[in-house]
Amino acid sequence: MKKIIFILLTIAIIILPTAVSAQEETEEPTAAPSTNQIPESDEEIERVQRIKDIVASKVAELNLVEKRGIIASVVEVSSTEIRGIDNKGNEITIDVDELTNFDFDDEDFGISDLTTGEIYSFIGLYNKDSETLLARFIAEADSIPDYIGGAITSINEDDFQVEVVDKNGKTTIIDIESSTDTMLVDENGALEESGFSGLSVNQRIIVVGFETDDEIVSATRVIHFADIPPSSEVLANLKTETTTATGSSNTVEILEVEEE
Repeated sequence: MKKIIFILLTIAIIILPTAVSAQEETEEPTAAPSTNQIPESDEEIERVQRIKDIVASKVAELNLVEKRGIIASVVEVSSTEIRGIDNKGNEITIDVDELTNFDFDDEDFGISDLTTGEIYSFIGLYNKDSETLLARFIAEADSIPDYIGGAITSINEDDFQVEVVDKNGKTTIIDIESSTDTMLVDENGALEESGFSGLSVNQRIIVVGFETDDEIVSATRVIHFADIPPSSEVLANLKTETTTATGSSNTVEILEVEEE
């Protein structure tokens, strides 16, 4: 009896590993589902192509549009459009729609309440293709600096003032205060600190400041140039003038310069 049991155990030990091995060989691994399936039907291919076209169109649109803020004087107002002039003298067109917000004390303020000749600030989406601003916010501009570019026609050393003429022939008296930041652009194009004594007649100049009640601009920043002459338009408006504040005659010399 013991001999029979021993034989059976021996046969089981031999057969068991073989059966397990055979089962493992017959089992096939389950394929993982694909996460990047290629569309098979024409309808699916068309749907994917439409999505690609929409994305490409949106990207192109975003490249043409940027957020921008503009300060401008209103020239003309219609029901959905504003025409104005910015501080550089450029004409701009501003579109208004139902999403435009008018930031004024009067809650009922709208586009028809804008006053021609007044200066406002406009913030919105600027389209580089159509060169128009779709306004999202329109508000009053409280403290807007004046930007004046031209040439110095005369210097009043007693009152620390200079007279500047621009390309349109307009002359402006500039007050140079002790707090005015005055910089000189040297022959190498670098900025260096300067002062009232560094200004000279016929010199090219850029002024940033605020107009006072007596129509004199109080300068906060002045940039003048050592070797870059005024533009041809400004030179055409320069006239021979005499500075009388110092008791000496300083005649403006008209330079014949052709801009490249």
